[in-house]
Amino acid sequence: MGLSLACNDNDNPNEFPKTRENMFGSVWEPQPGNLHWENADYFGRIKLVAEIQSGVAGEHAIQPNTIKLSPNPASSSSQLQIDNSYRGEVSIRLFNLLGQEVFRMAGSKTDRLFTQTLVLSHFPAGLYFVRTRMGQFVFREKLTIMDKKK
Repeated sequence: MGLSLACNDNDNPNEFPKTRENMFGSVWEPQPGNLHWENADYFGRIKLVAEIQSGVAGEHAIQPNTIKLSPNPASSSSQLQIDNSYRGEVSIRLFNLLGQEVFRMAGSKTDRLFTQTLVLSHFPAGLYFVRTRMGQFVFREKLTIMDKKK
């Protein structure tokens, strides 16, 4: 899986049939070169596998269903709740569809229930990903932000 951008041009208005004069691409490739516009074979293959979470000996594994975002979809705010036995540092990051981090915060989980309100009113509508890290465990949730009511 890959993405390559290319620009082909032919400045000669009198040429028929037109042939390519130049090609500028965002990715270099070996000979014969400039084939990204035809197919994506150069990028190879990708294999999707399940993410495996493992615990440290003597610690209890964190159950994924202990993390909730409500409401979801949301418009102005959503509440993140974590209910489990983990105690320690918690980091929360929000990413847009381009994978750009648009929000980050850190906190400390001292009780069984951790609650954090995410203020979303300044983000444009769309699909986002919430990444929550608790120690060595990382959980990802989708969050939909709807248009703000006028």
